[in-house]
Amino acid sequence: MLDKKRIIRLLIFLCALFVSVIVYLNVYYFIKGDSFKKLSYNRRSIAAENKILRGSIYDRNGQVLAYTEKAGGERQYNYPKTYSHIIGYSNREYGKSALEREYNQTLLGIDGLSLDDLLKVRDNREGKSIKLTIDHDLQYYARERLLEKKGSIIALNPKTGEILAMASYPDFNPADLVNSWKDIIERTDSPLLNRSTQGMYEPGSVFKVITSNALIGRIDIEEKYHSTGTEKIDGYDFRDANREGYGELNLKDAFVISSNTYFTNRVQRISGVELGKSADDFYFNRDIPFDLPVKKSVFDYNKLSKVELSASAIGQGKILTTPMNMAVVASLIANDGEFVQPTLIKSIINPNGKEDIRKPIRKATDLDPKKMNMITDMMVETVEKGTGKGARIKGIRVAGKTGTAEKSRNKTNAWFIGFAPAEDPEVVVCVLIEDSKSSGGVEAAPIARNIIQRALNNK
Repeated sequence: MLDKKRIIRLLIFLCALFVSVIVYLNVYYFIKGDSFKKLSYNRRSIAAENKILRGSIYDRNGQVLAYTEKAGGERQYNYPKTYSHIIGYSNREYGKSALEREYNQTLLGIDGLSLDDLLKVRDNREGKSIKLTIDHDLQYYARERLLEKKGSIIALNPKTGEILAMASYPDFNPADLVNSWKDIIERTDSPLLNRSTQGMYEPGSVFKVITSNALIGRIDIEEKYHSTGTEKIDGYDFRDANREGYGELNLKDAFVISSNTYFTNRVQRISGVELGKSADDFYFNRDIPFDLPVKKSVFDYNKLSKVELSASAIGQGKILTTPMNMAVVASLIANDGEFVQPTLIKSIINPNGKEDIRKPIRKATDLDPKKMNMITDMMVETVEKGTGKGARIKGIRVAGKTGTAEKSRNKTNAWFIGFAPAEDPEVVVCVLIEDSKSSGGVEAAPIARNIIQRALNNK
């Protein structure tokens, strides 16, 4: 016979097991219930979806982008490739992606319902519709600029955070997943990847706006540095694009012509932590709140060697970022250091036609408005006289910075970030061309100019 102590231990174990099961179920029901409702293959959500007329999706001007003709019917896309990374797809076999996934409950009108309530949804219920901040004309135009290339173009209103265009290429056709899925997933150019929010790249010289922010107030920015074309740091040679050098440079001069040697030299006067803190202030190593998931940009600035610190100053080394983060960087400068949360959603439209308009979300940062104004001035001169001349627009002061991150001997990632008009910014732009055979000034800047001009004309 079992003694009393063994019986008591067994009872305690069984009770603990029972309690753990109860706790486990409650955690999933009450805490993780919303995430379960978002799952594409949740049977209760699918059962409810078959009874609901899924809401439509419009651009900012009311143009229909996605719609469903009857409850439980197939999703229809008017411009499937143009919005493949924004709207995504809603498909019985392959699930959901992008806004179709993130706003699934809203489009079904079941946001706020419990898992059990999903089973009680009545037939012929109407979901809510979504009006995007996207300008369809600009979105279509941006995608056309990327055809035959790999990369991303983002245009946003810095005052409101509204995304006016967000193109990523290569893309795919959400309206033909059944026939093309095998080809899509086997392609080597990653058409499912939203390069704007999920692509991770070395920023190259566009990072110099962040390095400049770290240097201002810590070094004498008017002190001249003599550029010979090469700067040796701890035995490693850093080179300028002009191998003969640029002569005497202060910070502004070096920024405008994008001298690598100036920045690799002067960053040695500050610490890696000070450079890293500047990057953190520009939302590196932090989550960027957005309507779609955004990969966190990374800069591991602890215990940098001298060479690593210099490489970081010019956007190489232990730094990877997304085009969305660099668009946020430009927006922070345009807004004198204030963070305005980027958004794709202009309003939610209820079945009765009532429109709930989103308001901009603003947050203070540690960025100094005076420094932002100084960087803006340097960015304006970069476009007027320096590496960003390809972004010049007659009659409009454009602020910008180019970047050319070397991937191999013949390929680079060509960048441009900027905004206009510089004195009262209405549009921020970030252009990334992946695997370019040219520089950011030659390839990305002219695209940015066209996007800015189109956006201002549309406005």
